[in-house]
Order: sequence, then C-alpha cells, then structure tokens
Amino acid sequence: MTEVDIDDLGGENQDDIEGLEDDDMEDEIIPPINREVLAELLNLWKELLGQYRLPQSPPKTYSKPQALEESEKLSLQHYIAWRNSNSIAWRNSNGTVLTYNEHCKVLQASSRTQIISLFRVRKLTASLTGFHPTKVNMCPKSCIAYTGSYKDLETCPHAPPSGVLCGEPRFKSGSWQKRRPNAQVTILLVMETIKAFFANSEMSHKIRYRDACLKATLDVVGNMTKRYLDFSNGVVHQHQYENLHLFQDSQDIVLALSTDGAQLTMKKQSNTWLLILIMLNLPPEIRYTSGNVIINPKSPGDIESFLRPLFKEMACASEGLWMWDAVDSSYFTHHVYITLGLG
Repeated sequence: MTEVDIDDLGGENQDDIEGLEDDDMEDEIIPPINREVLAELLNLWKELLGQYRLPQSPPKTYSKPQALEESEKLSLQHYIAWRNSNSIAWRNSNGTVLTYNEHCKVLQASSRTQIISLFRVRKLTASLTGFHPTKVNMCPKSCIAYTGSYKDLETCPHAPPSGVLCGEPRFKSGSWQKRRPNAQVTILLVMETIKAFFANSEMSHKIRYRDACLKATLDVVGNMTKRYLDFSNGVVHQHQYENLHLFQDSQDIVLALSTDGAQLTMKKQSNTWLLILIMLNLPPEIRYTSGNVIINPKSPGDIESFLRPLFKEMACASEGLWMWDAVDSSYFTHHVYITLGLG
C-alpha cells in the first residue's frame, strides 16, 4: 500500500482537508479530524480502490427491458406474493417450497396458464434485476471473512478476549473435497440495488429529494444550527457540499450505515449480525420502510473483515460509476458516500 502525504495532496483533496480544518465550523456539529487519522483513511481508500478508475465513457448500449410471456408475468406475480406471504401460511404448509407449489396448482387451474417452477422463476428474477449474489469464504465460527489481510490465509487467526486462537481450517479436508470452503457468507452488491432504484422513474424522482432540500436550505438566511433538522437540510450536509465538495450532482447518494445483532429464533445458535444501509436521499416518510432499506446479513467476530466488500464497493462508488437514469433516459456519472454511522 502506498502511503499518502497530506501535505503533498493538491487540487480538490487539499481543499477538502482545509475544509475539515475550518475554524468557523462549530466543533459540536463538525468535530475536527486528526490529520494522522485522515491520512490513514486516505491510504485505506486507495487500497480499497485498487486499479479501479471511472471509464471515460458509459456502456455503448443500454439493454431494454426483457419482453415477458404471460406465463412469466403471472409466475413473477405469484413469486412476489409467495415471498410476501405471512408466517402463519408458511407454518400451515410445513415449508416454503410446498407453499409455492400448492398455490401454483390453484393459480394454474383458475388462470389456465402455466406457472413456472420455483427454480426457474428465481433464475428469471435474477436475470431481470441483475442481482447476482457473491460468496465470500468465512470462518465456520463466524470469526472472520477471508478478505483484506486475511484473504490468503488457510486457517482462522482470530483470538477472542479469552485469548484462545480459533484455528478453524478455511477449506474442507479430503482429496475429493479439495478447496471447498467450510463456510461462506452471501453478499449482494449495494450498487445493484441503487441501479434498480434509478431504473425506476418514480424512485429516481424521489432520490432527488435530498438535493432539493439542500438547495432550498442554502437559499435561507439565518442561523440554522439551533433547529432540529433532517440530514438533507442540516449543517452537516451543507458542510459536506460547500467545504468537502461532495454531492455536487442531484443524483449523488448519501448512505447511513447501521449494524446490530439479531436473534432469529428462540435458539441462541440462530443469531446473526445485520448490516443496514439507509438511503438519506429519500423523503423521511418512506426512507425507513423495509422496501427502501438495504439489509445484508453479516457475522460478528472481526466485523471489519465482513464489511470490507462493502467498503471496497463504496471506494469505487466515490470515484464514480456510470449509471442509467430512467428520468433522463441517459447515463450519468454517479457517486455514493457513507456519511453517517448509527448505533
């Protein structure tokens, strides 16, 4: 990793650093950032970014929505209804797959239309949305994910406060199972969800709420710091816009990151760790609804090793990504930043 010298940074980066040290900002709202910490963050960003650079031009063609047959449309509607079905129906059918198949029979008989299998409808859904989960090797005891400094290790190096080294092997033993991981965590790229938002004209309009609030706030004269404000029209957002030169485009995305443990059932072994991303671009009345919150299951232990794929994705998003916008029917250079960490 190449070290970054703060004093040698020029251009916008130097302006950003000067903005962070602005004496006019109120410390209670914008606390000063230690230069050594800032240098460490810049080095980490450069390491996460790797060789990625924003391509000079967007993709030459935008793939038009796939034309669906009546059977596929009805199957997708059935799939969505099945996914959203309540837990009581699930328990009475003794299994989610059985629920899907039993309801298929009723729907096929009433509509006289073939309903495709659960396996096929899942493949169709992935093809239409572009959502393709990736697998990352992890310790079977949820200590670490094999990312970053752990990516080439063969055994888990994590030692809890008790001081007992985990040492669990990364791969299964036996020649016929060679290189098969003992455990993996499933990760869905956040940018795929954001792409889906921009591809929907209604959601793309709502994403611009943040920028509209910011522009209206910048026109207001007076002391705004003594009011209870949302992020969109608050002083932190103004500081990031005016001094750090972030969110210059109306479509730039602001994310708040929150994470906490969750008990899935009465059994303690079922606990998991949820990573929640809240899109602060959206109006407050819909911002926290389940359909607009991005949730990825993670695991405890060295949680930063599980967060690293997200941080790598965000490093690329801060550099810029080409994104298709349904409102303008064109590509634009898109930026995403995580600006808040919530407990």
